[in-house]
Amino acid sequence: MPLPEKMFEDIGSRTDVLYNSLNTSDFPGENKFSNGLLDPWSSAGVLQNLSDTLLAVIIDLGGHHLDLFFPTKNDPESVIKAR
Repeated sequence: MPLPEKMFEDIGSRTDVLYNSLNTSDFPGENKFSNGLLDPWSSAGVLQNLSDTLLAVIIDLGGHHLDLFFPTKNDPESVIKAR
């Protein structure tokens, strides 16, 4: 269901509304948000740890979902470390 546009005018950007309203108690255990900085969408991702169990994993030479693809011999060290 789309969020009402008026909400964004009153509160802020869509990203701010969605990520800043995360209730960290809704996430059981340890969770990781991976972001490849070569992905144009990375600026809308979680780029810093939200808590001790909600962790940001930054992949400096990673693109969109690179860390989720099958490993190859050409993977940058940052992707290998993130996996």
